Amino acid sequence: MSAALDFFKTMDFNPTLDIGSSPPSHLQSLISSNPNIKIYTRTSPHFDPLKSIWNLKYASNEPLALIRPTNVSEVSTIVKFCVANDLPLAVRSGGHDLFGRSIVPDAVILDIRELNSIKLSDDEKTVVIGGGIQTGDLVNFLDAKGLVTPASLAGIVGWAGWAFAGGFGPLVNAYGLGVDQIVSARIVTSDGGVKEADPELLWGIKGAGGAFGVITELMIRVHPLTKMLGGMVLFQFDQAGKVIEEVQKILGTETVPKELCIGVHFSKRGGAPMLSMAFSWVSEDIEEGRTWLERIKGLGNVMMDMVIESKFLPLVFHLHRH
Repeated sequence: MSAALDFFKTMDFNPTLDIGSSPPSHLQSLISSNPNIKIYTRTSPHFDPLKSIWNLKYASNEPLALIRPTNVSEVSTIVKFCVANDLPLAVRSGGHDLFGRSIVPDAVILDIRELNSIKLSDDEKTVVIGGGIQTGDLVNFLDAKGLVTPASLAGIVGWAGWAFAGGFGPLVNAYGLGVDQIVSARIVTSDGGVKEADPELLWGIKGAGGAFGVITELMIRVHPLTKMLGGMVLFQFDQAGKVIEEVQKILGTETVPKELCIGVHFSKRGGAPMLSMAFSWVSEDIEEGRTWLERIKGLGNVMMDMVIESKFLPLVFHLHRH
């Protein structure tokens, strides 16, 4: 697991350094009445690392403060305070929101990355996860149990935010989208109330995610899997049209096994453009998967075959590094 994942899983907190001697006046009453809540103001040495996000277009955004709750009660306290004092509040986990909504200028940022618990059910069919769990931590935990759940290929992405955006990844044909894995949810609403989502609210959460409140806990489905095929097949750029057309014919006219998942995008390697095809075979029947792999490779001139037999965990980080 990367150092970045370990660094942000928990964060040291020193009130003298992180709150500072002159914290924002808006937060004085919250600070004085809740001395154990981790509040990082702009003078904190941890402020800039904590506010870093994926889309650098918004990297210069300066929130009022970042607050890292360690339990649901603290989330409730922070939400109540912001609503009562008319302070803008944004929630972040992995910080990969495309439009920078997890790092809003002059807002209180509720950084839920320390809500990262994982508990496996006795029947090993579900796990209960904290709303701030990072993909890498979840995949790593499940890997040790011989289990998987649909997830992003990037370990530093927050699982919940990824799932609420639909949750597409290499396991979805076999098991469904990330959002399809959600069985139940605990949410802190705008009045600070903590509730278990009823069927109607759960339906809404699956479509709109955090629009209904702060998701602090989810129960999600998990699935047994100890080996699969996955990786990239790189084709010559000038054959992209032909390869994509042939893939569309296969997907449109044949009964394709649900274990097969293919994604296509363009990339560069060594400065040269090429067609990159993400190939996943989500089954322990590796030989059938290799048959499909060879068929896909036969659609054009292959520059490089990076598909490997692996468990899901090494595949996640193998693809992310490239």
